[in-house]
Amino acid sequence: MQRLLFCFLFLNAFVHAQIGGTTCQQMQPICSDAGIQFTANAGQPNASDSDPGNDYGCLFSSPNPSWYYLEIATSGDIIMNLSAGSDIDFIIWGPFANLAAAQSQCGSYSNIVSDTGCDFFTCDAYGCSYSFTNNETPGIPNAQVGQVYVMLITNYADNVQDVNLSQTSGSGATDCDIVNPPVCSITSFTATIGACVPATGNYT
Repeated sequence: MQRLLFCFLFLNAFVHAQIGGTTCQQMQPICSDAGIQFTANAGQPNASDSDPGNDYGCLFSSPNPSWYYLEIATSGDIIMNLSAGSDIDFIIWGPFANLAAAQSQCGSYSNIVSDTGCDFFTCDAYGCSYSFTNNETPGIPNAQVGQVYVMLITNYADNVQDVNLSQTSGSGATDCDIVNPPVCSITSFTATIGACVPATGNYT
């Protein structure tokens, strides 16, 4: 019974973890289905101060970090829209073989997702963007099933605001079960009571 209660409490806490972690080790699950919304962190130190050693790419500053990870469910390109009321920026690292690999490399990230469509003036900025806009276009070209990517979203505006993430194109897909995992449930239970164990006062 204690194990069942622990399972329920753990999943309940996990499902309601909407705000991204303020450090790399506290990264939270996110997916790219339409309607995913979360609250940006505010009043937090730069990610480059909290988690030094990572390559922060195009981010000249990284205030109010919200750390997330995505897991790939269907192979293909995943192009997203990231929007908020005020200025936000982002960077994506990956791929990692799994979540444990992504967590173990916190503080040494260097594998920024490559931008595509680059010419002398512009890029699609799929892997990193440091702009004045509140509307960004993160992307993961050629994502493969099972891979994990780490996304850092920074709240340059430093105000409490909702951030929306949705997939706009591409044949790939992320796994939303990591955000809303199946709930533990029991539909039937059969047991045979054994002898009492005097040392513990419990029945087998």
